[in-house]
Amino acid sequence: MSISPELYELIIKIVDERVKEIKVTREEYDKLKRSVDRLSRAVQNLINAQKRTEEIVKELALAQKRSEEELIKVENAIAELTEVQKRSEERLSKLEDKVGKLEDRTSKLEDKTAKLEEAIITLTEVQKRSEERLSKLEDRTAKLEDRTSKLEEAVLALIEAQKKFEERITRLEEAMQQLIITVEKLSKNIIELNKQVSALGENYGFALEDIGRAVLPSWIYQNLGIKVESIERRFFYIDNEEIEVNLYAEGMKGEEKVVIIIEVKSRIYQSDVEKFYAEKFVKVSKLLNMKTLGILFGFFIHPKAHEIAKNYGFNLITAYGGKY
Repeated sequence: MSISPELYELIIKIVDERVKEIKVTREEYDKLKRSVDRLSRAVQNLINAQKRTEEIVKELALAQKRSEEELIKVENAIAELTEVQKRSEERLSKLEDKVGKLEDRTSKLEDKTAKLEEAIITLTEVQKRSEERLSKLEDRTAKLEDRTSKLEEAVLALIEAQKKFEERITRLEEAMQQLIITVEKLSKNIIELNKQVSALGENYGFALEDIGRAVLPSWIYQNLGIKVESIERRFFYIDNEEIEVNLYAEGMKGEEKVVIIIEVKSRIYQSDVEKFYAEKFVKVSKLLNMKTLGILFGFFIHPKAHEIAKNYGFNLITAYGGKY
């Protein structure tokens, strides 16, 4: 380990001063030598002390570094502890709220417990009365057992009667099965009859339309002043819907072209007029975008159909040429 420059200069300065003061004699030389030896030893001791001091300083520096690291760990631990303490305080606050609510519920529970005690006392009294009633019931049960024995005899007789009744039910089921077969045959006959009636109705409807084709052109000309060349069945397709018009005619009233939509039904009621207006007349007249008239033609016209037809501007005509 080397001596620092300041210490080295101080030692040289001291030696120089001592040398100047000493007159070199043998004795003095010896004294000087001894002094120098002592001084050398002192310097060596000082060097050793300086070396130990530097080692201590190094150890101190290492200890300081470890202390700083430990301090950082302590600071981090304190920060974590502070956060934990904060969370603990929050949980404690929530716990206090829950404890408050629990105290309220406990108070209510105490009230309910008091009422429950009263109910138990009442129930005990009721139980006592129940035991008395049970004793009486046991007596009645003994009597009932006697009656049960007699009832068992009656049940045996009833079982025998039930057996005979089941035999009658079996015969009735066989008769019912035969009746079902008969009804099925009758249902098939009725279905076939319905088909025949439906066909007859269609023929009847077509016949009424044929009458309309013959009667209506002259009626339209005489009463509406419209000359019609022909009347025919027409189908229209509007918004993917097929609309069937029983009779459709085009004619001229003066120089104006007029379309006539005719609904043919054997019996015309108010609902028929409303249905014709909503489901056919409105849609077809909107599609054609020209003057359109509506006529309902049939054998019978109900009185309530008159007013609604008048509101819609429709003409109601019977097969014998009458107008309503």
